[in-house]
Amino acid sequence: MLLIALSIFACGGTTTTYSGHTTNSYMALDGDRSWTYSNDGMPYTLEIEKIPETEMVNETEVVTLEYSVEDPAQLLGSIAWSSDSRDGIMIHGHDNIRFEEPIKFAEYRMSPGAIATTETDGVVFSSTFVGVETCENHWITDGEPWECLRFTVEADDGNYPFVGDYWLANAWGPSRFINTNGAWGSENTWILNHARWTDESE
Repeated sequence: MLLIALSIFACGGTTTTYSGHTTNSYMALDGDRSWTYSNDGMPYTLEIEKIPETEMVNETEVVTLEYSVEDPAQLLGSIAWSSDSRDGIMIHGHDNIRFEEPIKFAEYRMSPGAIATTETDGVVFSSTFVGVETCENHWITDGEPWECLRFTVEADDGNYPFVGDYWLANAWGPSRFINTNGAWGSENTWILNHARWTDESE
């Protein structure tokens, strides 16, 4: 099996075409993955880990990411994601809840300023592609900072743990994010400390 835990040059640029930025590779969910984050406003390190079991919903592979205190280990919650070249990035639910219709986090291709809107379970969710921004983190500190796609996710009602701002790095996912609701909610930014990927096909 191939284990990658080093700086990856794929993060050095964005994937752009005349019809917008492709998004799905910025929420990479393939293989065996985990991430750790620190936050100046929180007393613990946050670990996000992909669980091995995935779920097929029609033709879409849904991946569950568990959010936990790293030490001492304590599960805080989970979010079900998918990311592919057909539907872009979607959120299917959180904890033990599944939405009647998945929330569109990002279309497969989007241009800055574009908004993806989903109405499901009586709530309207919107995800705005703010644009391309640099996204420094604690993991990769040498050389040029990564360039990320920034998204802002909002809901017109309720408190959902995935609402907030995301800076997604190509091939690695969130370099930084802010979630103000839920068990790991904070007004401050969660900043990437380390990411791990194992290619399960090797």
